[in-house]
Amino acid sequence: CGITKISEGVFADCGNLKSVSIPGGVTKIGHGAFSKCGQLEKVKLSDRITEISGYAFRDCPNVVIAAKPGTEAERYAKEHNIQFEPIEGGT
Repeated sequence: CGITKISEGVFADCGNLKSVSIPGGVTKIGHGAFSKCGQLEKVKLSDRITEISGYAFRDCPNVVIAAKPGTEAERYAKEHNIQFEPIEGGT
């Protein structure tokens, strides 16, 4: 996969989006990338993620971030009061 960043607002307002698995080549998630995805329930993030913008998951009330413990994804989830689901292994 040649994608290294999920751009700002790229999936914003995707009302039917329920789950996402971000590929291992992605290292950044931009501002509001998944904002207002009200049906989004689970996002699986690679342990290669180094930056997640503050409002990446704004207005996603039911979202759970699944990632390897000790990663940027876990830090982000805890900082933004998003439920975190630890997964084993990495990508």
